[in-house]
Amino acid sequence: MIDLILEVGSNHNCEIERAYKLIETAAFLGADYVKFQLFTAETLYAPECIKERKYAKKRELPIEWIPKLYTYAHSQGIKIGYSVFSKEAVESVKDYTDFLKVSSFDILRLDLIKECLKTDKTFMISLGLASREEMNIIDKHTCEKLNRRIVFFHCIPKYPTDPSECNLSLIKYYKENYPDEIGWSDHTREEGVILEAIRQGATAIELHFDLVDQAGCETQYGHCWSPSRLHFLIRTLRTMKEATGEVIEPNEVFKEQRKLLAWPSDGLRHM
Repeated sequence: MIDLILEVGSNHNCEIERAYKLIETAAFLGADYVKFQLFTAETLYAPECIKERKYAKKRELPIEWIPKLYTYAHSQGIKIGYSVFSKEAVESVKDYTDFLKVSSFDILRLDLIKECLKTDKTFMISLGLASREEMNIIDKHTCEKLNRRIVFFHCIPKYPTDPSECNLSLIKYYKENYPDEIGWSDHTREEGVILEAIRQGATAIELHFDLVDQAGCETQYGHCWSPSRLHFLIRTLRTMKEATGEVIEPNEVFKEQRKLLAWPSDGLRHM
C-alpha cells in the first residue's frame, strides 16, 4: 500500500479560502493526506537574515487557522499533517494533526525530534541532508518509539530536482539498514521518478502541489504538481495497487476457463 501526501507548503498565500480549496482538491484527487508547513519567520531565520525573514513573514500560516483546517480536512475525508520547525509549533498543532514531519534542514534538531516523539502522532522526517552517522543517531532516537508509525523520507532538497540527481537506489539501502518505513519526498514533477521510487520500495510518496491557477507562492520554483498531472499519476498508482492483488492459486480463479484447456493427447479442446 502506498500512502500519498500532497504538500501545500505555502501555496495557501495566507488566504484561508485558498487553503480550504487546496484541501478540497487534495481530497478530490484521492490523496491520503494533505500537509501544510507551520513556522514563523523568527523561528526559521537568524536575526541577521533580514531579507529572508521578510519573505518568510509573507508565507506564515496563521495559528488561528489550525483547528479550522483540521475540521475541514476531516469533513472532506482526508487526513492532515504539518511540517514543524520549532517546539512551539509542535505544541500549537499537536491536537489538530494526524502526523508531524521534520524537514531535511532540521535533521540536527534532536530537541525538535524529541518534541514530536512526545506526542502520539505518526512521525515523519526527510533525510536528504543526513550523513550516515546522522542517520544512525536519528534512527537510535526513533527506535525508542516503535509504538507509533515512523517514516523516513529520502529526498533531494533542491527545487526543482533533475531526475539524474535523485539517487533512488538509496531507498533500497535505507530499507535494508533501518527498521522504519521509507518514503520519497519529490521535487521533480516526473511520473517516472515516482514509479521508480515505488519500485525501489518506497511506501509513502510526498508531492508538492498547487491549484489549477498555479498562483501559489511556491509554484514559481518549479517543483509543484498541477491537479491535471496529479490526476493521471494518482489514477496510475491506484491501478497499480488494484492490479497487485493477493497471492491466490490461479486454478481456483479460472475454473471455467480451465475447461477450455487443450488435451495433451491431441492438442484439441473437448468442450
